[in-house]
Amino acid sequence: MAILQICIFAVVLHVILAGTGEKGYLVTKNYKVDHLPTWSPTWYVAFEVKPLYRYSHWSNLLHLTASGQNLKHFGDRIPAVFFIPHQQKLHICTGLNGNKNFCYNSKTLPLHEWALVEIAQFQKGVKYYYQIRINGKQVLKVLNKNARYFMGVDVYRGDPFYRQAPAKIRNFVYHNLPSAFKLTRNTIIKGYKAYFTEYQVSFNIKPFGKVKKWSSILHVTEWDDITAYGNRIPAVFFWPNTNRLHICSAINGNKNYCWNGKTDLPQNKFTNINIRQHLVGSQYHYSILINGKQVFKIVNTKPITLYRAKVYLSNPWYLAAEAFVKNVVVTTSSKGGFKLLKGKMIRVIPRIQREWYLSFDIKPENAVVHHWASILHMTTGGNHGRIGQRIPGIWFHGKTRKLHVCYAINKNPNHCFNTLYNLTPNRYSNIQVLQVFDRLAKKYKFKVLVNNNFLAEVWNSNPLSFQNVQMWAADPWYLTAKASLRNIVFRNLC
Repeated sequence: MAILQICIFAVVLHVILAGTGEKGYLVTKNYKVDHLPTWSPTWYVAFEVKPLYRYSHWSNLLHLTASGQNLKHFGDRIPAVFFIPHQQKLHICTGLNGNKNFCYNSKTLPLHEWALVEIAQFQKGVKYYYQIRINGKQVLKVLNKNARYFMGVDVYRGDPFYRQAPAKIRNFVYHNLPSAFKLTRNTIIKGYKAYFTEYQVSFNIKPFGKVKKWSSILHVTEWDDITAYGNRIPAVFFWPNTNRLHICSAINGNKNYCWNGKTDLPQNKFTNINIRQHLVGSQYHYSILINGKQVFKIVNTKPITLYRAKVYLSNPWYLAAEAFVKNVVVTTSSKGGFKLLKGKMIRVIPRIQREWYLSFDIKPENAVVHHWASILHMTTGGNHGRIGQRIPGIWFHGKTRKLHVCYAINKNPNHCFNTLYNLTPNRYSNIQVLQVFDRLAKKYKFKVLVNNNFLAEVWNSNPLSFQNVQMWAADPWYLTAKASLRNIVFRNLC
């Protein structure tokens, strides 16, 4: 692990130094750049900073926080970087050994010169170390006896709690590093607004002991252990006094359909476990693979979409298995489709830039709703009246399957476009909504396409970026369209 860590530093250092011609960005207050579903016990953050002048107040350069707060909980600074008042010294803080605000103060950085800062937490054997390097030189290395997972981490380049740092920043990178995590009871590593009917759960596990009772390894659930259908999709255990697998999921109406391994997993090496459910034709195939070999497969006629699902390593209802786990990957996809439900938020997008792209397929039913019927609604909060509350919002007109697509155009928070025809029932239609910069006209254009044909094209003289955008399918303010969606794609284009 030590060799891996050193190599990572070297590679990132090379990439950053190769981009020294970049001018960088002025730090901006309350500028969210990302939301990370999982921040692992091992991670890496690097950036270059150029101080522009000294300032009389605390000022923030960057901030990663697991609760969205400044310093209320352990994990609210993992890490956070500030400038000390009246100085050109960095104040670098993280959660370490039970201290939610363990901080290091750098030496004075020269004005108007770029400095490379690398902050990392890496694993060596079974121990975790926190490390800071400035311009390639190690200035701090501390053993962290309380390394842990964090769920839902906001990433700011200039946080909302302090004045913005009087500096430029460039080549800001952050990512998880590989590690082997010793299972700890009630460890949440990831959350989903929507966990769809297509999913894959994969990890490597190496047991080092046995537990007298049932012991938990990994568990995906919306609320509970086994109360309702969908509380285990999947849940992975060891049988008592063994290292023999017990893998359960919601299959064909059985909330606890389980497969059992025949022998113990080896304790001297890692074993790969892969559990997946995917659409093949019109059927959902659920399968389990051990070290790449399929050991179980069944058609699931009753797949279920979960809302507000959590991923545990291991769960709070059982003892933790005595094992190390690494390379945990949990993914889900709307490819298989899901029926619209009122008031279901399926995603929060940390930042929408001025150029963006949205696409999805919709299959209406024969029946129609007698009033406005919500399909998909993206908003910074609220339904209507302020710019940012329909970016976009998409409905069916009452008593029809005709689309009504709204966006904030030219300072109008509700500029709308309508199809003159009904979408075909029981057949998927593709909807594309986007905003792009026309480099010849030097203006932004908003576009809507239905089955690759233009419904609308209009110049937008007031393009804006937005933070913390909720995606609803369907929204809580209108009746819900009688339809299913699939293949939802959203991405920023710049």
